[in-house]
Amino acid sequence: MIAADLAHEILAYIVAPLIALAGVLIPLIIKFNRMQEQNSHDHGRVRSSLDALVEAQKATHGEVQAIGDRLDDHIHDHRNQRGAA
Repeated sequence: MIAADLAHEILAYIVAPLIALAGVLIPLIIKFNRMQEQNSHDHGRVRSSLDALVEAQKATHGEVQAIGDRLDDHIHDHRNQRGAA
């Protein structure tokens, strides 16, 4: 009889709280894993968007550089025309 009471006390004071704790922790772990997967997915989308922006910036920079060179040539031509006159 004493052994049976001891077993019930162990169940009541140790095992039951552990089961309750697992009931709380397991859903939290699952939720955190889902959040981590979503975060990784979001980082991938942002990385792709940033890569596209970098490529657009490079192309735009080249166009701006070409326009700036043509403007410099135009200004240089005007200065040469004044000097020749």
